Formats: sequence, structure tokens, C-alpha cells
Amino acid sequence: MYGPGFGGAAGNVCVNIYTFSPDEQLASCCSCLITPNGLVSLSVADDLASNTLTGIRPDSVVISLVTTGAGANFTGSSCTNSAALAGTVAFPIAKGTLAWRTSLHAGPAVGSFAVTETPFLRATLSAAQLASVTNRCANIIGNGSTFGICRACRVGGLGAATK
Repeated sequence: MYGPGFGGAAGNVCVNIYTFSPDEQLASCCSCLITPNGLVSLSVADDLASNTLTGIRPDSVVISLVTTGAGANFTGSSCTNSAALAGTVAFPIAKGTLAWRTSLHAGPAVGSFAVTETPFLRATLSAAQLASVTNRCANIIGNGSTFGICRACRVGGLGAATK
């Protein structure tokens, strides 16, 4: 596979993100293009829960990730509407994605902080579950007037600041 700058696009994937509120409503959806061995970072507060369909920021969320090829042959350079089309010929399901959640917590000393990293759990959606989530996302994209679409996909990690 070739990465950016080394021939044509090959191995590109779309990570389709579905953010659910505690009452199981799809609050937002979007997709991020990732090139081979690439890294994308999202913030729940700034990206996933800041532009919900209802305008209400949930206190907690459930995040589902479904990875697809960026185009039928994994050679595309756009993930436009792939969250609504995941599993179709245009965006076939892909395997092998890894994801982690990081959380900032108060540390043992006053004014200190600690970071916890937790891997996402793998799960397989049934055909009915995939159809349900992609149909709900298609409704958000088509009818939400830009509400319910995640804000950004940042390339690279959101690492700790150093002095």
C-alpha cells in the first residue's frame, strides 16, 4: 500500500462515527478519512457532542465506529456521506481499525492530573443494526440543516502539552 506522496491512493479508509445519547438517540454522525497507518483524533466535547441534532449536549455518550473503504477499492480520497452509506458497494466494510479513548482525571496531588487510556471494544453489527444506524445518519445529513454532523477530524494525536 502507498501512503500520501508515494503514488496513488491505496488502502484509504473512512472511520464512520456514530454518537448516541444515553437514551439511545443518534445525536451526531460523521466520517473521517484515514490514510494507511494514519491517526485521527476527535474530542467528545468539541467534535461529537457540540453540534447534536437536537442542540442538547448529552452528559455522556456511546460512540460506535464502523470502518469502510474510502471508495469501492479503498482508493478514494473522500468520505463524504460515507457514514450514511457504510456497507454499500461505494463504502464496503473494512476490518483492522484500532481506537482508544483517553480521559483526564484529577491526580492524587492537589492540582495534578492523570490520563487514562482505554481501548474500544470490538463488536460486529448485524445487517439490521447497520441499516438502522446508516438510515438514521442519512436522515441527519439530509434533514438536520447541518445539525447532528460532527465538527472536525484532526489529523494526528491530541497529546499532552509539554513545557
